[in-house]
Amino acid sequence: IQQLRNKTKAEWIANLDRDRRWVRAAQRGGSAVVFQRVDDKSRTVSIHNHPKETYRSTDLVKALLELICWTEETLKSDKFIR
Repeated sequence: IQQLRNKTKAEWIANLDRDRRWVRAAQRGGSAVVFQRVDDKSRTVSIHNHPKETYRSTDLVKALLELICWTEETLKSDKFIR
């Protein structure tokens, strides 16, 4: 979790862009970047794009991982963590 807390929001967005299970939803202005799950359009993830900002809350990082369905193995294979 500590490695993920140190990742910037720009890095989270870039990793979601690379993940083929997620696509960007239509941009509506503002700083929010919204992703939709390819196989379930009702599942969305919204990240407010402040590129240098990180997630300080461990609980928020855990909730994001659960929502996005990333495991430690997928994060390592994507080279998002070591």
